Amino acid sequence: MIWLISILGMVLRFWKIGFGLPHVIFGDEGLYVYFALNMGGGFLDPKFYPDLYFYLCFLADGVYILFSWFLGRFHSPGEAWSLYRIDPTVFYIIARSVSAVLGTLTIPVTYKIGKKIFGSSQVGYLAALFLSLSYMHVQYSQIAFLDVTLTFFVILAFFFGLLALESGKLLDFCLSGLTGGLAFSVKYNGLGVIMWGPLICLLHSLRDKTPVCRGLVSRSHLFFLLFFLLGFTLGTPYWIGNWQGFSADIADRVSLYGKGVGHLGWDGDWNSFHYLLVVLPNGLGWPLTIGGVAGILLLLSRLKPKNVFFVSFPILYFLVTGFSPVRAARYMMPIIPFVCVSAAYLVFSVGSWFQENRRLYRVILSAMTCLMIAQPVLLLSRYFFLKTFPDTRQMAYDWLKTNLGSHKRVLETYAGISFVPPGESFGLADLDYDVFDVRKRNISSLRSLEEYKKEGYEYLLLDEWHLGVVMNAPQTNKRLREKYRKNRDRYQAFLLDLEKSALLLSEFSPYINRNVPFDPEDVQFASRSLWNRKHLGPTIRIYKLQ
Repeated sequence: MIWLISILGMVLRFWKIGFGLPHVIFGDEGLYVYFALNMGGGFLDPKFYPDLYFYLCFLADGVYILFSWFLGRFHSPGEAWSLYRIDPTVFYIIARSVSAVLGTLTIPVTYKIGKKIFGSSQVGYLAALFLSLSYMHVQYSQIAFLDVTLTFFVILAFFFGLLALESGKLLDFCLSGLTGGLAFSVKYNGLGVIMWGPLICLLHSLRDKTPVCRGLVSRSHLFFLLFFLLGFTLGTPYWIGNWQGFSADIADRVSLYGKGVGHLGWDGDWNSFHYLLVVLPNGLGWPLTIGGVAGILLLLSRLKPKNVFFVSFPILYFLVTGFSPVRAARYMMPIIPFVCVSAAYLVFSVGSWFQENRRLYRVILSAMTCLMIAQPVLLLSRYFFLKTFPDTRQMAYDWLKTNLGSHKRVLETYAGISFVPPGESFGLADLDYDVFDVRKRNISSLRSLEEYKKEGYEYLLLDEWHLGVVMNAPQTNKRLREKYRKNRDRYQAFLLDLEKSALLLSEFSPYINRNVPFDPEDVQFASRSLWNRKHLGPTIRIYKLQ
């Protein structure tokens, strides 16, 4: 049964995984693909921390290159770079497939957790089904982002922690620490896993009525921490040789996520409520979100060691992530399997009230299950339907290729044309290369339209994502809002000048109804506006400047 559910999840995660390539990429996908392939030239330190996802993509690239060499497609590893420069599609698919494979593997682990905690394979099956059909988890499993990979290692570390809680075996502590360290090595958000070692020892002390301090200095806890460090080092080995760079990166992340500066447009007020009332309902559906939260509350009312251990991570992670002024839907990814398990637990807890009447019991379980999965199925159906049409970025690229000769000088904004193969260059240049650089702290390089014209730029691709982020952010920090006012005023003047002196040649809108409020997450990943779309991607306008 679990294999059928896992196969369903795998099909959903690989379906149209190459959508839009090579012209449509999301966020930092290009970063992971480039530096992973670059490791083949001996550059094993990607200069970004943490590193594990780079190494996983590098290993997957290596398997592809060796297989291609065996089949005679490549005569030397260097030919992979030649292929990348001509058409990098296959390398993007490889990086996305790493997410898809680990996203699929999260499903049977979730099943094991549901079965282990509640002693019921039925709870495990239902939790696995919920995760298999999770719209947000499927969506991000098709993108070369860190968060699905992070979630896999978090949930695997939790499973081994659950075994350690039950058995007390040193091996289980070591495996939980090791996989927890690997989670931390995928993304710093995985640091919360380190709490499981002391929590398990605390729960053991309470159960055995021994001093808590003895449990915290026990051999099991020590080995958990040592293997956590080992796991992190295996995934990010260069933190040892480059302590100065690593510590500077940590300090930068604390500044970025603690103060909400530098991540332009991704800040917000009351982020805990945003995640609970916007992100999770749109990513999982309202019934599954409500069921998951209710299941966690029900577990809290029934205080047992396994229940406390289960709810510890999603509650703490949710509170810490919601406290940060920087918001993104993908930050909720690690708690999605926990929500699915607790929702499955709630279904069977409600069903148990009617267990004496077997027929009514089955009807209740079936009705609640259908209610939980109905919205995710509709979301997935709509999402894959939209993937049968070109993304607006593809449409804009095709327009450029058809209507402009080669070597035209074109300004573009961040989400305009993500990739243009050599030989088909339009002289693309970034309109404002500083505004999204987190190291520049929201400094804008925007110049006047007249200056761009004097430099020979003939066309401008202006997209909704870039424009909306600049004009609507930051929202949270009053001091930063005032600091950024000058840049926003410059953009306003630039847009007025553009309206007066430039010619709008074409517009590619993804919306059926254009009265869709701007949201950076929604524009990139089409969550809330899914039913008001005819295409994926941002609105893109192409102007002739002279």
